[in-house]
Amino acid sequence: MTHRAPMRVVALLAASLLVAACGPSRPDRLEFGVQRIALGIAFVDEDAAPPPEPEVIVRLIPAPPEVYQPGFDFESVRVRDDDEAEDEGDDDIIIPPLPPRCPAASPEATIDLPVSPSVLDPPAPGRYPRANAGSIELVTAGPALKFPYPFESSWLVSPERKAAGKTGTVALPSNAPTGRQWTVTKQLGGFQTIELMELASNGVLLVERRIVNAGVETVLRPDPPVTFFQFGAEGDSWNSAGADVAHDLAIVIQGSIKDRAVIDVCGVLAEAFVIGYTEQVVNLATGETSGTDSAEPSTVFYAPQYGGLVVKEQMHTTQRVTAADGSPVVINLDYVSTLTSIDPT
Repeated sequence: MTHRAPMRVVALLAASLLVAACGPSRPDRLEFGVQRIALGIAFVDEDAAPPPEPEVIVRLIPAPPEVYQPGFDFESVRVRDDDEAEDEGDDDIIIPPLPPRCPAASPEATIDLPVSPSVLDPPAPGRYPRANAGSIELVTAGPALKFPYPFESSWLVSPERKAAGKTGTVALPSNAPTGRQWTVTKQLGGFQTIELMELASNGVLLVERRIVNAGVETVLRPDPPVTFFQFGAEGDSWNSAGADVAHDLAIVIQGSIKDRAVIDVCGVLAEAFVIGYTEQVVNLATGETSGTDSAEPSTVFYAPQYGGLVVKEQMHTTQRVTAADGSPVVINLDYVSTLTSIDPT
């Protein structure tokens, strides 16, 4: 009898629980929720937690096709690390030249037009794109500024026009063309050079050069016009001079045809004369000179058969211009520029 009472109490308690579970639903006074979580999350100190890792977005830029060709010189596009710069004692930023952006000529390619000793017609008018590498340095009253030469540029050739029967103040020979002239405009940002060229009986003449820097113009009109290219062949040379009294300037150009070369113009082989070129411009009022570096002559690859296009040029030159505030500016140009299309765009 003493053991049946506790058993009876347990049975009644179990029955009451079953009845409550099967009865009508109603809101309970107290509800518990249980969820399994990690102890490291439950007891973490939010103030001491490390910051979340930043999201890193990686953009893959495909390499140009030239990189995949056998024999590509990867050293030409490598940037030196800090240790190498310290070893050489050079803290300047090294910007490697960009690889060419146009296809190379095939091994079976041939020259379309052989180089000719003279220019028969001015170049076709239009815009001629160019690929460049090098540097530009601006020397002013303040610190000198040096930056890369634009990787891409263009030269604009104007349509041909007729001169008024003379070149400068000197009448043309009776057998000369009737003053066929054109302009070549070279644009580099706010710096612009416009050269007026003329086809004469024995060569191509520089009639006028205008340099515009931030809206300020420097003009050179040599009298007589100077010879930029004299018709001839390998071994020929010329020396030409002219003065512009109105602007207190004088210019001397010396050129010599050293050799012939074949230039790959984006898959088209163009033959050109290799011309050793020097130019000196003297300010008659101050005695200051500008032009090519006599210690490092420039080289012009000239194609008379294409109207006198400059297929390629390696220039080391200095130009003196005037800034917008009237102060003098010296521009040092050290670059290589190559035509990327024989036909204008």
